[in-house]
Amino acid sequence: MEKPYELPAHLVHILEGTPLYDLLGTSVLPVNSIHHQAVKEPAGDLSVMAVSEDGLIEALHRKKSRFVWGIQWHTEYLFRTDEASRKIFAAFVAACRQD
Repeated sequence: MEKPYELPAHLVHILEGTPLYDLLGTSVLPVNSIHHQAVKEPAGDLSVMAVSEDGLIEALHRKKSRFVWGIQWHTEYLFRTDEASRKIFAAFVAACRQD
């Protein structure tokens, strides 16, 4: 990915009915990933939450777990200016705090 890392590079489409959609309340999100590796097919009990405009899987989750998400884009660069990234981090922290 080219600098500046905190700028979106493309859109992802978030699937309705997924935890990511429920958290963000949107079906389209600008993100900052440039693909050189990607998930071809979800393994086991992982489910797709988002795909890029070119059809690559951008986010996955495991339904049976409290919080197992895989996200292709870089929320660690976006969180300063992007509310969606902050919500993802907050959801992770909240899941870690559960007994």
